Amino acid sequence: MKLKRSHYRFFIDPTGISPQGEVVITDEGIIRQITKVFRLHVGDLAVVLDNTGYEYEVELTKISRDQVVGKVISTVQEELGSTRQVILFFPVLKPGRVEFLLEKATELGVTQLIPVIYEKSIKKEHFKMDRWKKIILEAAEQSHRRFLPILESPVDLTSALQRVQGDVLVADEKAREDSTKIPQRTGVSSVSLLIGPEGGFSDAERDIFRDKGYQFISLSENVLRAETAAILAVGKVLLV
Repeated sequence: MKLKRSHYRFFIDPTGISPQGEVVITDEGIIRQITKVFRLHVGDLAVVLDNTGYEYEVELTKISRDQVVGKVISTVQEELGSTRQVILFFPVLKPGRVEFLLEKATELGVTQLIPVIYEKSIKKEHFKMDRWKKIILEAAEQSHRRFLPILESPVDLTSALQRVQGDVLVADEKAREDSTKIPQRTGVSSVSLLIGPEGGFSDAERDIFRDKGYQFISLSENVLRAETAAILAVGKVLLV
């Protein structure tokens, strides 16, 4: 059960929550949201999350330029392993498109996000990790998640495949017709999704996936952009 009384949600460092139930926020960005964006006042309610599964409903008791203080009214806990874990391996894309992918994948409930540099990936893209983390944080708050997905630094394919867990699905526009549907995965706790770059996987990459016994899936009869394929694949995996 999630707390319902406040729409204002903030991830903070767990050290800001004392055993006695006092919450102290010193992060400048969160203080700016509380005071300038949402214009909250003493006595208003907010939800504070510590990224360990705890969700605290907090009554604000003090607001100043450099600190916000509150007291915990109620607490809810969620175990990390209570839902299927989805690891999304996605291609490096142009900024606006990768940001869209990160936002929607976070909203859907992806556990881990790993950018992969494939043979056909954009080679000169600047990796704006701080920007990406901010987008993920805001999407997690908006979608009422209690855990932030882990964002890894971009890696090559060899390093990426060392991180796969559970069942491995490769979304490929050239998958055979009999592989168009994601199979039922009752009881499967972890799924790794590999999404290719614009132009698709290279033949050498496909050979690697086949040698490892990964399952190829086709998401649509149409050719999809990488970010569309990623979002569709995540949605299907979480629904079956």
